[in-house]
Amino acid sequence: MRPERPSRRVRACITTIVCLSAVATLAACGGGEPTSSTTAADTGGAPAASSRLETLYAGTYANPPATSPAPPTGKDVWVISPSQSVTIAAAASSAAQRAAKALGWQAHVFDAKGAPDQYLAGIRQAIAAKAEGLVLLYIDCAYVKPGLQEARKAKIKVVAIQSVDCDQAKSGDPSLFDYVTHYQEGDFLTWIKAWGAAQATWDAEVAGGKAKIIEFKETDATATLQSSAGFRAELAKCAGCKVVDTVTFTAADLGTSLQQKAQQAFLSHPDATGVEVPFDGVLTAGVLAAIRAAGAGAKLHVMGGEGDPANLDLIRSGGGQDAAVGTPSPWEAYAAMDGLNRLFAGEDPTKVKTGIGLQIIDKDHNLPASGPFRPIGRDRKPIDFERLYAKAWAAG
Repeated sequence: MRPERPSRRVRACITTIVCLSAVATLAACGGGEPTSSTTAADTGGAPAASSRLETLYAGTYANPPATSPAPPTGKDVWVISPSQSVTIAAAASSAAQRAAKALGWQAHVFDAKGAPDQYLAGIRQAIAAKAEGLVLLYIDCAYVKPGLQEARKAKIKVVAIQSVDCDQAKSGDPSLFDYVTHYQEGDFLTWIKAWGAAQATWDAEVAGGKAKIIEFKETDATATLQSSAGFRAELAKCAGCKVVDTVTFTAADLGTSLQQKAQQAFLSHPDATGVEVPFDGVLTAGVLAAIRAAGAGAKLHVMGGEGDPANLDLIRSGGGQDAAVGTPSPWEAYAAMDGLNRLFAGEDPTKVKTGIGLQIIDKDHNLPASGPFRPIGRDRKPIDFERLYAKAWAAG
């Protein structure tokens, strides 16, 4: 079985860095600003939402665990980043270092700089440096299997974020992660399926139960196939909704090839009401440019991915994206470091809730005035997960 590529969100960004390195701005990456798409604000305010959509606007986030084992001192942890040029990877790496400081540990960030062969090199450098813990960002097990086998022999604890373990990718293969950050909805693959379902809920509602969706589906990764399955299953619950076209692609298509595929889909389906993508980078690596070229922006509801800061700016400005299902990578990093702390103490990290869930962002809901996504709790205030984790570690 061919090893999988790095996990869904970073995959687009890395490919864009490698293949479109001359691109200097978001507008250039997408081929220019598309026509602003219609939002509830443009039509006199947000329509009444169903209970399911109201739940997703309120979000399923909760506070992180209030207690944690007393951290052992002096642990040496390495964070393997696919590319520090990618916003979410840099944010997660920085958060992991802040968490390590709060735990009394050292955290070293290895920057693979978008070169897949360097993921394995980073793991092996960590092993040579006598690391006691590894945190992999958006890198599936099968892609670095030899290094993880070596790390296991060296008794290094391995935690991953948004990654597929080897036994999940291929039946009969061993599990080589000690822990993969989990969510309110369950493990990573369960959560990503629920994440895709959340996209479909919004798509159906904003189209008044008559959504005609062009779905962009990446076919070369377990995670994106799972999110597509969740999206399809949820959209099928809407009697008047359907997928009018599925644009399949792989990571290698991001850029010009994807833009061409997207433009053809928009021209072939002028009756489409919405667009769904598996992660934000798909929009900025071809789809937004195709929407503009087809002159379709004014009538499409565009559901994006995880809510990258640049994509939130598109929502704020009416720049072609209307919504996202927010995922804060710094919180995932803190949860990963808490998982390591529990593993060092001989505990099972899956026995406690991380608090990370689902929350839809659009122009009328959960959109901060500026900056990155900050999950909103039931009290309608941002959840200060960093402070809460630090408090739990100090009390341990």
